[in-house]
Amino acid sequence: MNWILAFILILIVMYLIAIQLEKRTNKIARKTLLEIWGKPKNEKYFDFNLIDQFYKNHESQKEIFQTISDHTWNDLDLDDIFKFLDRTTSKIGQQYLYYKLRTITSVSDLKRFGKLTETFKSNQSLRIQSQVELYKLSSNKAYYLEEIFRSQSVEKSNKIWLFCFLSIAAISSIILSFFNPTWFLLLIPIFFINLVFHYKNKSSIQYYLNGVGQLATSYRVAKNLSASKEIKSFYKDFIFLKNVRSILSKIKFIEWEKKLVDITVRIVPGKTVLGCQVKRFK
Repeated sequence: MNWILAFILILIVMYLIAIQLEKRTNKIARKTLLEIWGKPKNEKYFDFNLIDQFYKNHESQKEIFQTISDHTWNDLDLDDIFKFLDRTTSKIGQQYLYYKLRTITSVSDLKRFGKLTETFKSNQSLRIQSQVELYKLSSNKAYYLEEIFRSQSVEKSNKIWLFCFLSIAAISSIILSFFNPTWFLLLIPIFFINLVFHYKNKSSIQYYLNGVGQLATSYRVAKNLSASKEIKSFYKDFIFLKNVRSILSKIKFIEWEKKLVDITVRIVPGKTVLGCQVKRFK
């Protein structure tokens, strides 16, 4: 019984740490975004193999009148132009900026986009609030969100039954260990078997895991942004949020697993709290 109470207490403490961490991160992000507004990025490396994914997946849309070909883009060294123009906060925004630079759409679409730009330019509070939200998608893993919807599917393994069995066995051994600690020893062989499968399949599904891990974050960001009347006036159709929400229930376990691993405390960089690595906000 004491094990259960200790486990619940640890979860509560980690949840409270996560809340305080998010508040502190948002506060520092707000200050940083005000300082760097309109200034070029300090990044030296731009991975265009990931940045151009949104463009490649949408370049054939009907509403596009013309696109800048690869030959023309390279001849004009537009990669360097993009590096200078890029002041985006999120990796998804970076992909969309690349797409906008390489495509020509209707006049009405360009005017609407221009009005949206002016809205953020004149409303500093809305801009900072939106940037703080979008900063949550600044990790390189957010690049792969596009991949889970557009790329070819990974073939289903014929060992799914084994993975399910190992998961059930691991959970069962943890529960039974509360009654008899000997059951905890069963986790040792299960751990090593899972480790073998993990590294064997990691390279083939890693970008899917990165994208799935960002899906819940992107949903929350989109939901918060759509709550703004100014932004909502430019985008009338938010039905896609309901579709994404229906998917989230199926990946809830992955989301919580990544949260428990990625929770970081930035108060004392270089130390460890509750087994979670501590990082400094950058």
